[in-house]
Formats: sequence, structure tokens, C-alpha cells
Amino acid sequence: MCGSELETVNHLFFTCKVTSKVWYMSDTWAGRAFVHCDNAIQHFEQIGFTGLNHLGNCVWKCMWISIIWAIWNHRNRIIFNNAVVDPVEVFALAQIKVWAWVSYKFPKSNFSYSDWCINVYECLKSLY
Repeated sequence: MCGSELETVNHLFFTCKVTSKVWYMSDTWAGRAFVHCDNAIQHFEQIGFTGLNHLGNCVWKCMWISIIWAIWNHRNRIIFNNAVVDPVEVFALAQIKVWAWVSYKFPKSNFSYSDWCINVYECLKSLY
């Protein structure tokens, strides 16, 4: 996905210039400024929000999982289907997937997809 660089797990998911853009988009969307670890376990552990309840943080961690999954799928599309590298697509697919899951899992949640895209933190705070 990132040219000739060695594709270790940490490189592929966290330090590659393409995947770094995906994590930057996630941080920008969430209104956070963050320096991420390049180790999967540490990266996952640092992802929580201060000020969110346990449920909100669990859902946010689902966003982390969704981004990892979207990166993996996108990498496979590049390798096997000659897809074009597109960090915006990777992030958007992860964002949509988690919103759809939240909407299904918490049918009483009262935020739309546009609310989710505009202010994810407030949406996460509103979960019961």
C-alpha cells in the first residue's frame, strides 16, 4: 500500500503514510490532536475519550476496529483488484460501518448519519 517499504503489521496499519492519513482524518473528525503509537496494542489502548462513559468509549473503540478492517480490505483491493490508494475512501467506509452498526444496535439513538459526521463526540455522549 505504501510502495517499497516493509509491510509489518505496525507499518501497514499505523505508520504507512496512507494509513497515517486515515488516523489523522479520524482524529480531526473527533476533534482530537493526537500522537499515535506505532504498536497495535498501545494504539488501541490510547484511543479512548476523556469525558465519555464506558458505552461511548466502547463504541469509539469499534471505530478503531472498523478503521483497521477498512485498511485491510482496501489493501486487498489494491493488491488483488488494482484499486487506487484512497485514504478518504478507507475512512469513509469505516465511518459508515460504525454508524450503521450503532443505528442497528441502539435503535433509540436519536442522531442521523449527518449528525454522526458533524459531531461524533456528542453522538457518543448521547448513547445510553
